[in-house]
Amino acid sequence: MPWPIWAEANAGHGVTFHFALRIGHVHVRAGSIELRRNLLVGHHRVESRLRAARRIDFHLAPPAEYVADHVDVRATDVSTTRATSFRAAAAVLGATKQNVTVDGSVGPLGERDVPADVTIRLADVAPWAASGTIRLAARIAPAREGPPAVHGTATLHGLEAAVPGAPRLADVESTVELKGDSAVVQPTHFTLNGVPLEAEATVERFQPARVRFTVKCAACDVNRLGYGGEGVREAEVLTDVVTTGSADILPAGPEAQVSVRSPRGSLRDVPYEGLETDATLAGQIATVDRMHVAALGGTVEGSARVDLHDATKPRFESHSIVHGVALPELLARAFPAAAKQMDGRLEANLTLSGTGRDWNAIRPTLAGQGRADVRDGVLKDVNVAESVLGGATGVAGLASLVPPDVRGRYPDVFGTGDTRFEADSLSSRNLIETAVNVDRRRCAGCLAAAPIRCRRLGHGDQFRVDDHSNSSVVSSY
Repeated sequence: MPWPIWAEANAGHGVTFHFALRIGHVHVRAGSIELRRNLLVGHHRVESRLRAARRIDFHLAPPAEYVADHVDVRATDVSTTRATSFRAAAAVLGATKQNVTVDGSVGPLGERDVPADVTIRLADVAPWAASGTIRLAARIAPAREGPPAVHGTATLHGLEAAVPGAPRLADVESTVELKGDSAVVQPTHFTLNGVPLEAEATVERFQPARVRFTVKCAACDVNRLGYGGEGVREAEVLTDVVTTGSADILPAGPEAQVSVRSPRGSLRDVPYEGLETDATLAGQIATVDRMHVAALGGTVEGSARVDLHDATKPRFESHSIVHGVALPELLARAFPAAAKQMDGRLEANLTLSGTGRDWNAIRPTLAGQGRADVRDGVLKDVNVAESVLGGATGVAGLASLVPPDVRGRYPDVFGTGDTRFEADSLSSRNLIETAVNVDRRRCAGCLAAAPIRCRRLGHGDQFRVDDHSNSSVVSSY
């Protein structure tokens, strides 16, 4: 069927053109635009000119390649004095049927700020299966250098996309106020894997891009987002999460500052309160400047640094401080039997470093040092003096032969079925070989649940208790 091209003259309005084009294939790549099968049945002169322009040389930076098939373009009232109405459709990025349509009006083209009312509809566009509607209602002022200045609004409706390795974005409803070299994103509602969120942002400038943003989530379900832990029994939900920050897209690389706050929630079956995290990204270095959370009856603070210069082998360093964490609650997650035998509060200071993207790669490079103390500790139904003396000599009941004056000076050691200790200190320079020093009323609280063997160190009342993890306790009485 012929697709006509015609012109008409109107008194006082100059010449107005109307046209319709069908282009079978468009291939855009660095250096050229190639049009194939762009035959038009109609005005032979225009058809010949398009054939002559079959290859158009230009510079594309950065290098990229785009393919479109089944391209249809129609326009009416093409004039410098009227708004031009148009419609275009194409099958892009490998689609077999048209999956992008653009329609609306632009002009009059003779004005300094060109009015535009354009609607773009996406239908499963590769590579992210993008769908939805974007409408632009604005005035566009061309610039001699750089992008044009746009003043108006952009409205997003029903936008969705599936980026590999990330939660699916859907149900985007947003209005963006365009203000030339800046923009304001009004409160925007959307979902990630079905989890509702709200965001707003301010683009302080487009060249180079700088943006400030806030993202809120009333109930952030970690499992639905795809980051849940294995074997977790309870729902992992961060409540009332507020993420704020800023980002700069610079020629040398992006820079960002992000803060996360959540007053309460649960992760890995551990309820928490007061989660606060501040992080930065600059020069391919990601830094957690501060992390604080209250959990298990105490608090955990920390910081970390990740060097991303080699994306295949990122290197990290971390520092953690644990204060007042309840031992029974901590051990119940991994060692339920030990949790029933121990009580006390954990104080720890740990530094770790390593290289790799997963545990198998990190494990052989993992190194660190630290110290752990157990305060107000109790070993329930365990008498360490009896265990040490009996293990060293092979004779049970030797604790009863200790002189009364010694037993009187240390009633918590010799006179009860439970063993109480003021502090159990663990110092480590290597994560594999750990030394635990315990003297007088200090005892091996954190090792009591492990299989142990005892041996006498020499003359005097000093013994070494070794467990199967290559840790050791030195105990003097």
